[in-house]
Amino acid sequence: MLKMASIILAKSQKTNMMRMRTILGKGPVGHYELVTIVSTIARELQSEGFIEKQFGKKIPIIVHGLEYTWYDMEATRNANPNGEAETFLKACKELEFC
Repeated sequence: MLKMASIILAKSQKTNMMRMRTILGKGPVGHYELVTIVSTIARELQSEGFIEKQFGKKIPIIVHGLEYTWYDMEATRNANPNGEAETFLKACKELEFC
């Protein structure tokens, strides 16, 4: 019974991953969806201290596409919960990148 449940769960996870690969990042909101997921993962890495442990200091994670859109700036702000990217965000605003 447990083995059958494991097989069903594995197939379900594989189906969901296949569905995400075909849907995520496509269409008119594809970039926004992708940036949102990336910033969420980056936020976890920052919050858990993974980046600081790996590099020995706090490093901002900058999230953007080919242009600096408002949602790229929000994703960057979200990805750096402790303010690691504030200097970058301030410079973008001053230079009117976003």
